[in-house]
Amino acid sequence: MLGLERRDFEGDVIRVRGNAHEGVFTPGDQPTKRHVHSPPCPPSTAELIWSVPARIDTPLLFPTPTGRLWRERNFYRDVWHPTRERAELDCTPHDFRHAWVTPLRAAGIDPADLADMGGHSLETATSHYTHALPAVPRRIRQVIG
Repeated sequence: MLGLERRDFEGDVIRVRGNAHEGVFTPGDQPTKRHVHSPPCPPSTAELIWSVPARIDTPLLFPTPTGRLWRERNFYRDVWHPTRERAELDCTPHDFRHAWVTPLRAAGIDPADLADMGGHSLETATSHYTHALPAVPRRIRQVIG
């Protein structure tokens, strides 16, 4: 997400066109991971993003204070860790990916669609990004009697 440009955000969908790693953006897909995909964006998140004024010195949606692409270690040091401490959360940005996929799968969204939106193969999406939910055993008991 660090490599997103404002043009990639369309309000209800985010166009992920590549991968940002250590301050360098690599466009396109790679053999093991699809870095081109379009996950939906919830209205509440879209509202927050649109409320941030566009900067004239960079096309990036989430730039550094100097308008550049973040390096991961600097993003974690300057943004993530202070925010996590203030919010009293013990998680990583990657944890949110799991937290996004699991309830959607439980709600009946097709695994192939989730894989496509998340930029993964179907096998990776179902084996790594879906987890058991506490209410499921109760629901199973209701279904089987």
